[in-house]
Amino acid sequence: MRAKAKRLLGEKYKTQMEELGRILKMTSDRDGKPAIAIAADVCKKRGLIGMDLLLVMAAAVELTEPSNVLAQGRVAGLPAERPSGAEC
Repeated sequence: MRAKAKRLLGEKYKTQMEELGRILKMTSDRDGKPAIAIAADVCKKRGLIGMDLLLVMAAAVELTEPSNVLAQGRVAGLPAERPSGAEC
């Protein structure tokens, strides 16, 4: 999903993921649930399909495992470092 979101958004990917990531992280912190669970709940409750679903889930993946596009800074307060050998 993340690769498709990168292709579709192009240069806007980083900004979009940071914005969605912040919202997911704040909700995750508030509810005490993992971001991926929050993203799945949002997609299910809102009946998201297509591009909307793709972007929400890609943002959840970025929170869990930041890609090289976002590794230069921080995404929603997560460290920029990636484990060695990790793939995007």
